Order: sequence, then structure tokens, then C-alpha cells
Amino acid sequence: MAETAKKPFLSEIQLAQGIGITLVVAGHLLANASQGPVWYADLKRLIYQFHMPFFMYLSGFTFMWVRAAKAGQSTLSYVHGRMVRLIVPFFMFGILIVVAKQIALNFVTVANPPDSWLDGFTTLFINTESSPARSIWYIFALFVMSVATFALGLLNRTGLLILLGVSVVMHLTDVPDILYLNRVFYFYLFFVVGMIAAENYDRLRGFLQRTGIYWLALFIAVLLGLWMWGRITDQSKLLGGLCALPALHYAALQAYGAGARLFTALGALSFPIYLMNTLAIGAFNAAYVIVFSNVNNMFLLYLAGAMVVGTLLPIAALFVTRRVFPPLAKLIS
Repeated sequence: MAETAKKPFLSEIQLAQGIGITLVVAGHLLANASQGPVWYADLKRLIYQFHMPFFMYLSGFTFMWVRAAKAGQSTLSYVHGRMVRLIVPFFMFGILIVVAKQIALNFVTVANPPDSWLDGFTTLFINTESSPARSIWYIFALFVMSVATFALGLLNRTGLLILLGVSVVMHLTDVPDILYLNRVFYFYLFFVVGMIAAENYDRLRGFLQRTGIYWLALFIAVLLGLWMWGRITDQSKLLGGLCALPALHYAALQAYGAGARLFTALGALSFPIYLMNTLAIGAFNAAYVIVFSNVNNMFLLYLAGAMVVGTLLPIAALFVTRRVFPPLAKLIS
């Protein structure tokens, strides 16, 4: 298999992934936002307007950026690699989440619990919006998007325009929640935009350096407007998501100092954090309720604790696994 030279590492993309995974964890701090104060429910709804569109943009960007190193790779080989990288961890942690929630039901209140063991496992495939493991849907959706895009091979400029048109139609099409296809159809648009951004990176970088501050201001204004006028809906997610892409990419380009180093480090560990943050937060939630009776007791303390545990416990689990069972660590790192 012939391979071409890899493109240079882009530190701002890893930093942006750190921003993205931080937003993901922040959105998972309380599964049922109505259990917390009104301001937290509003904040969570705002985060959900743009954090997964931005994550999908970064995924599409990365897919396109590294494709040169995959030149000559067969589709079968690529699918096998994606299955090992994405599908195996998806089912490992999907099953683990179902088992953990089913057991925890005997002791504490559980968010989004399975109705039964059978229901918990079948909703990994069918009626996936009801899945107790819905928090890791992105991994399965990314597998479908990347494999389908690789197989189509429409990776030149004309092909990307075709994919953009197809993704717009998909975004506007309602499909059933089988194998997360409803989310694949909705978010593929942002994946394709990321691919186009990577293909035109040199021009994009210059464009963002010239105009990024305006995109950032527009993004903030859109979020404030949606919040003040109570227009936070599934439909407004398209507006919030598209505005977030240049704004947050620009923010990643401009970041420096300790904050930049922190987000870059988190970006390098975004996969294990994504896989395990809900399990870590769930355990923290149960312990907090046992000690304080309710998450609303010292709610800011709860948020801070859940954020720290949801971020650091998966990292600690990865480091321990590397020492105890390196093959498993390779799957989740």
C-alpha cells in the first residue's frame, strides 16, 4: 500500500478538540437539567446548540487532513481500522453503561435508565434516542460518516461540493432513530464543512486571522439573542452550530498561555474522556446525592466536582489501564 507524506500537525485543531470535549463534559454534568436551577438548564441548552456541530466539524477536518496518508488504502482495510478504533469501543462502553445503570437502579436514581436488560441492549441499535448509552452516539455516527465518505471517494473539490449538497438534503430529511441514522443525517453537514475547511486550510487560516474576531462577536450575539428571546430550539441549532465553526476555530488559533496548554492536553485525551465521562459523572452524582441529599444543595460545588471528576477520572482510568492492560488502553486512547 503506497502512502504519501503526512500533513503537518495542527496544534490548533488539537486545542479545539480540547475546547470541544470540555463542552461535552459540561453538557453532561446533569442529565436532567430540570433538576438544577433555571440558569443551568438555559446554559445546557445553549451548549447543545453548538458543541456537537463543532465536534463534527473537527472530525470532518481531521478526516480530510489525514486522508493523504491513506492514499492507496483499500476500503476494506479502512473499514477494518475504523471498526477497531470506533465500533469496538462503542460496544464495549455501550454494554458497560447499560450494565452499570441496570445495577445502579437497585441503589440510586439513574438518569435515562433502561426499562429492562433486553431494552437496554436493543436500544443500542433500534430506537436509539431512548438508549441509556445515548451519550456515546457520536462514536457510532462518526464510524458511519467516515466509512461512507471514504468509500464514496468524492474527496476532490467537485466531489466535496456534491457532498455538501447531499449533506444539506440529509440535514433537512427526517429518518428513524435506527443505528443513530437520524443523527448521522443531521450532523453530516458539519462533517462535510470540516472537510471543506481542511481542503482549503491555507486560505481559511488567512480568512480567520482577518475576520475571526467578527465571527466570534457574531457567535456570542447569536447565543445571547437565542437565550434572551427564548428561541433555543432544534431548528436554531443550525444557526448556532454554523456560527460556532469559524468563531471557535479562530479562538483556538488565538489561544495562548496556560489555557492553551490545558485545552491542548485535553484535546489529546478527548477520546477516553468522551467514552468514560458519563460513567464518571454518574458515579459522582450518586455519591453527591448520598452525602448532600440533592444536587441543588451547594449546586456550584456539585458542578465543579462533576466537571473535575468527569474530566480527570477517565484520564486516570486510561493511565492505570496502560500499566495494567496495555491492549485495552490502546483501544480507548
